Amino acid sequence: MFQLTPSVRLILLINVFVFALPQLMGTSEYFTEILGLHHVDSPKFQVWQWFTHMFVHSGFNHILFNMLGLVVFGPMLESVWGSNRFMIFYLICGLGAGMLYSVWNYVELMPEVSAYKALLENTTPGIAEQFVLKYHRGASSQLYSFFTEFQLNPKNGDLIAMAKSYCRQLMEMELNRPMVGASGAIYGVLAAFGLLFPNTELMLIFPPIPIKAKFVIGVYAIIALWGAFNPSPGDSIAHFAHVGGMVFGALLVWVWKKDRRNFY
Repeated sequence: MFQLTPSVRLILLINVFVFALPQLMGTSEYFTEILGLHHVDSPKFQVWQWFTHMFVHSGFNHILFNMLGLVVFGPMLESVWGSNRFMIFYLICGLGAGMLYSVWNYVELMPEVSAYKALLENTTPGIAEQFVLKYHRGASSQLYSFFTEFQLNPKNGDLIAMAKSYCRQLMEMELNRPMVGASGAIYGVLAAFGLLFPNTELMLIFPPIPIKAKFVIGVYAIIALWGAFNPSPGDSIAHFAHVGGMVFGALLVWVWKKDRRNFY
């Protein structure tokens, strides 16, 4: 049985409550829209989302694995730092993860946003089709007949308006896709655990052998970095939030290094 420390217990209860209440009320989508972290150019973006996103989850497996990481690794850190410092650590890692994700998401979408603005100023069949093919290839087959007609009637006002509407919907879909989950904060906890308890042996489910924490956490870091810079098609995981959480977690351990010891 996990020995839950006060701050770990509180974080766990808040996450379970925020997940369960909307499920019972049938308002999960509404909660996600309000509390999830949107792109900074989205009309749905609010500053508080950098904080609230870490308490919202997209499904049972999502919250299960995040909370499992919290209750496995969090209590040992809290026992070393104390409840207040661990809570501060957890929240800073979550905030840092959200902010780094926002920065990367902004940079990543800059070319598409620029292309969209150029399209609005000069909506031709070629420009509209190029926008869809470059940034939303999956939607191109659905719009094939429309673009064929638009190529034949490039000056048609109704078709120009429809092209703008299609592209606006695709652009809004990108801007309004919220990022949710405690993963960034949990990756911060993993980073701190690996730095403070590097030689603690962890028993994995697969393979069922004990492996030192520094190697397990190192693998998680490599996976996060690889996923961030080499995302697979259709990948919906916020890898940069994971990276951000680990970076802020490691930085806090370094800042607090005067109190730092290695625990085995």
